[in-house]
Amino acid sequence: MNATAWSSPSASARWSRAPASAARLLDCGGGPGRYAVELARRGYRVTLFDLSEGNLALAREKAAEAGVRWSLSFRARRWTSRATPPPGG
Repeated sequence: MNATAWSSPSASARWSRAPASAARLLDCGGGPGRYAVELARRGYRVTLFDLSEGNLALAREKAAEAGVRWSLSFRARRWTSRATPPPGG
C-alpha cells in the first residue's frame, strides 16, 4: 500500500470525517482488498464483498500479511436483479 496515498492532505481531510475506528464497514466490489486491509489495519471491522473467489483469496493473503485477518470477513456473491428487463432487453 502506498503510504502517501493514505497520508496526503486530501486523505487526511477525509479521515477527519470518518466514523469511529470501531465501526463496521462493508467494502462492496473490494477486489483484492487494498482498502479493506488498510481500513482493518486502522481498527475498523470490515466485510469484503466481491464476485471473484480469486480476489478474495488475494485479500485473505494480504490480510494475513498485515496481521488483520480476524478484523476482516469475506463474502463471494453474485448480485442478481429481479427487476423486469426493459423492452427489447
